[in-house]
Order: sequence, then structure tokens, then C-alpha cells
Amino acid sequence: MIADAQAVEHYEIARYGTLIAWANQLGMSDAARLLQQTIDQEYNADMLLTDLAEDGSIAKPHSCALRRPCLRMAVRAGSPALWLFAP
Repeated sequence: MIADAQAVEHYEIARYGTLIAWANQLGMSDAARLLQQTIDQEYNADMLLTDLAEDGSIAKPHSCALRRPCLRMAVRAGSPALWLFAP
């Protein structure tokens, strides 16, 4: 299940990366900035899934505070891979 969720994140990261490149080429800096925020959330989800796969936990004392705000935003945005980790 973790591998499937991580595959979804990798798919999204690839697509958002392309959209960012296109937005930059077209001079659409506002769109590129918003897409960058979204891809940052996808990278965050990927890190959470890696943590879960490696040690079975997603909350580490040194990283929890940094990761949870992004997690909440991604859940509100409806990212299917993150429904498992909703706070």
C-alpha cells in the first residue's frame, strides 16, 4: 500500500515538474509559483511515505513540526495518497 501511494506521488511530482517548466517558459511566474508550492507538498508526502516504509512512523521529533502543516494542506487539497495520514 505504501509503494502504491508513493507511486502516485512520483507521478504527480513528474507532472508538476513539467507544468512548472512550461509555466516558466511562457512567462507565467504566478502559475509557476503556485505549482512549486504544490510540488513541494508532493515531495513532502513522498518523504512521509519513505519514513513510514523505513521505520513505520511518520512523526519524528525533529521533523514533525515542519511536515504536518504541509500534510494538512495536501489533505485539504484532496491528495488521495495522503488520506491515510490525515491528522
